[in-house]
Amino acid sequence: MRQLEILMKAVKAGLKICAGSDSNPVGEIGLLEIEQLVFSGMTGMQALIAGTLIFLAFTN
Repeated sequence: MRQLEILMKAVKAGLKICAGSDSNPVGEIGLLEIEQLVFSGMTGMQALIAGTLIFLAFTN
């Protein structure tokens, strides 16, 4: 539960959350990470951005 609290505090503070940074290209595991972000309280759009735009920004 503590991890969920920390994640939501980070999201509310405007920190960039990156999904799939350890799996390149984003495959099935990356999709599961995006799904878990939604289950953790992020909106679907926030999770998609974390797995696409922010992922690209951090990996390029």
